[in-house]
Amino acid sequence: MKIGIVGYGKMGHMVEQRAAARGHEMLWHANSYEELETAVGNGNRVDVAIEFSSPSSAVENLRFCLTHGMKVVCGTTGWYSKLQEVLDVQAQHPDSALFYAPNFSLGVRVVSLLTRQLARYEKLLPQYDVAIEETHHTAKLDAPSGTAILLAEPFLGEGEKYREWALTPNVPEGALPITAHRIGSVPGTHTVRLDSAADTIELTHIAKGREGFADGALAAAEFVESRCGVFTMNDLIPEKQ
Repeated sequence: MKIGIVGYGKMGHMVEQRAAARGHEMLWHANSYEELETAVGNGNRVDVAIEFSSPSSAVENLRFCLTHGMKVVCGTTGWYSKLQEVLDVQAQHPDSALFYAPNFSLGVRVVSLLTRQLARYEKLLPQYDVAIEETHHTAKLDAPSGTAILLAEPFLGEGEKYREWALTPNVPEGALPITAHRIGSVPGTHTVRLDSAADTIELTHIAKGREGFADGALAAAEFVESRCGVFTMNDLIPEKQ
């Protein structure tokens, strides 16, 4: 598989390393919109572009890739307020594909599925209060993380104990609290905590490095290479009923 990398930072470099180990070829990398235009304009056609840039540039990068009929895997977070806009672009170019996820770690996907199960029990056990805590490196721009929001979603809804999530310390009544820490070079730690007067239940994922995120992004690229449309981790690792 021939790959292009959009956003050649620490994650981009890790994707390049892991891609070589899996037998894939990186044709180009782009660290700006202008470099992306140049790479694609030079005719270096890739099977899949993998996007790990920044919240401020992701939408523009995705729009460019999709309008050029490309398959793109996006691991950037912090842009989901404009998700529908990007989905509309993909729909206008049905030969393209978008695979997006707030976290490509396969371990986080397992934790996400376990959290959904936990949320079903929590609805039957109102004595438990739910909270989510996440810790990342100081270079991460968005807070809370997209993964923390993903883990909160199964507990939210009209008529539920929690209607929305809120970033601490300003948590209104009826909101699920998410605490975000930015410390050193921590790759990513997420904890879902259910607390009662009797006991505490915790579900934690601790990333030991960036390898797991890169491998998951490459697994998504291998999945989407021969497909068109919009995909998430639900498609790569479906939830068993």
